Amino acid sequence: MKQYTFIKLSDRFAIKADPYQWMVCKRKGDRWIPKTFHVTLENALTRVQDDYLRDAKAKSVTELIEAISQHNAHLTDVVRNTGLTREITR
Repeated sequence: MKQYTFIKLSDRFAIKADPYQWMVCKRKGDRWIPKTFHVTLENALTRVQDDYLRDAKAKSVTELIEAISQHNAHLTDVVRNTGLTREITR
């Protein structure tokens, strides 16, 4: 069985990849269900960030900038610590 990239971003979101696409997945019980499909990892991470910021409910530009900064730092740490085994280019 081939193994593909799987990056758990949080308890709610993960990113999976196969040879053709990156998938943003949401947890349903003990399974990760693909919800959106992307050609690049950058597009998939942008989608995750959009969902996160929508849920952040920032009430000012300052709060929005802080939420973006915190989430970007978290995503950077997750991707850096994952040790991806597949080239991320297209």
